[in-house]
Amino acid sequence: MVQNHTTNTCMGTKPMSIEKLRKSITEQIKKEENDKLDIKRNIDEYNENLEKFYTTIKNALDSLIRESLCSISEKTFQLDEELLGTYNAKGLSIEMAGQKISVEPYATMLIGSKGRVDIKSRRKMISFLLLKKAQLKMNGFGVITLPHHHQDQIMQ
Repeated sequence: MVQNHTTNTCMGTKPMSIEKLRKSITEQIKKEENDKLDIKRNIDEYNENLEKFYTTIKNALDSLIRESLCSISEKTFQLDEELLGTYNAKGLSIEMAGQKISVEPYATMLIGSKGRVDIKSRRKMISFLLLKKAQLKMNGFGVITLPHHHQDQIMQ
């Protein structure tokens, strides 16, 4: 005779009551909802930081724009990060003296920073790391230059 042995276990070897199981499931659902809120908050914060950075660029070029020596337009980039998924972030296209410069959001999930923005021309790429003001007392932005041959050089 074969006996049917079933155990009431979940995620371990000890029996789990329905109430404990209900509590565990509820806690997991709350954690997933909080994770989704954290992801949205992270993306929103990155977009706010991008806007501040782009305002700094626009203000620096304001006199050239008013004299029609420079033009700036906005464009949207679709980014895909492992922890955040796919999201949209704004970038800039700058034209001056027949040259085009692209200001492109790169990512927000970077260790030690609040995100990265790449400024690209035909010949060079400069990456800006968005840092907390506590990390760098320079309007909250740090600069790392990455020439085409990709040798890192820190600018001050």
